[in-house]
Amino acid sequence: MRRQVILCMQLEHFYARVACLQMGEAAPARVAVTREGRVLDASPEAVAAGLRPGMRVREARRWFPDATFVPAVDEVYLEYARPILDLCASYTPLVDPETPARVFLDVAGCGALYGSPERVAGALARRIPQETGFACVVGCGRSRLVAALAAPMGRLVPPGGESEFLAPLPLSCLKGVLSREMVEWLELRGVATFGAVCALPPGMLWRRFGREGEKLIQLAQGFDPTPVRPAYPPPRVDARVECEHPPETEEAAGQYLAHLAFGIANQLKVTREQARLHRLCLSFREGETAQAAVRLPAPVSSPRELYQVLLRLFRKLSPQEPPLEMTATAEEITQGEAFQGSLFPEMEDASAAARRERDRRLGHVLSLLAARYGPAMVAPGCHLWTSRRPRFLDRVAREGW
Repeated sequence: MRRQVILCMQLEHFYARVACLQMGEAAPARVAVTREGRVLDASPEAVAAGLRPGMRVREARRWFPDATFVPAVDEVYLEYARPILDLCASYTPLVDPETPARVFLDVAGCGALYGSPERVAGALARRIPQETGFACVVGCGRSRLVAALAAPMGRLVPPGGESEFLAPLPLSCLKGVLSREMVEWLELRGVATFGAVCALPPGMLWRRFGREGEKLIQLAQGFDPTPVRPAYPPPRVDARVECEHPPETEEAAGQYLAHLAFGIANQLKVTREQARLHRLCLSFREGETAQAAVRLPAPVSSPRELYQVLLRLFRKLSPQEPPLEMTATAEEITQGEAFQGSLFPEMEDASAAARRERDRRLGHVLSLLAARYGPAMVAPGCHLWTSRRPRFLDRVAREGW
């Protein structure tokens, strides 16, 4: 198994800093960002005064009436975090943003290009504040858990030192990981730290909680199998068309927008995916461009729906001169609706078009299976049904349903 070297980059007061940037020069000193009735983040001045993330908003307003409370807006945070994620992706392709303010990187195997993990961590801690203006801390460890707990301290835990680093830390760091039954059982026996878990008699947690107990022992020893998955940059689908006759009206631009819609839809159809965020970019003479984006309430994939989205964006841009080139981009791609195919002749009452669509889908699935496992592994379903049907009917007649 490949050894992981994980860095956890955590932005300090990121949400509050973004809120201040949105307010401009009139931003107050004490700012708190709220979500679902609790304080998500606070500015350094508010934290110094005693306002802490996790407090109830009602309580925080009562104790800090001079603070400004702003609701969280995820779309804004993603825009501000994109340059930071691009900087992280310049060191390794394994970039996994857990939140806009916390990013995990796996830098194993990058030593020949960028040096040791300590050197990469130092470069990120230096470059991110200089190039983006956001303060950050970086932690390093052999597992995701160790890196996450080391980040607020700015610690770089060496290989083999995971147990020593985790020993004095409280188990409250695993909030949401342990079941209530296990938490009560540990509290009843005075087990409050990772070191106390390692000191328990061997097999006690396994006999009491099974796999959950074994998982806690592994976490207390610094072993976390959760990998860093390449989640950035997010997948996207592009389509581009050059306007041979630059459209001067909306009706003339419709044919080019339809071409883009079918191009995006065909790419999404191959993987049966849908897209929620859509962008349209228009290019004009002398290199000038104009673009617009929209995030839909629900993802779409059909050509008709995509055409309506692109037409809406074109009307929003309302270009004053005919564009020379159009580019459509679909982002925030998710898996589309699944379908159940049948290998046996059925749907006698269905229309001919429905049966053809079924046969087309089944043929596509069988071709994928044959390409993956070989032609010998795929046999026509009707042959299997014909060969097994007599034995099946004999068993039913003999034993009943």
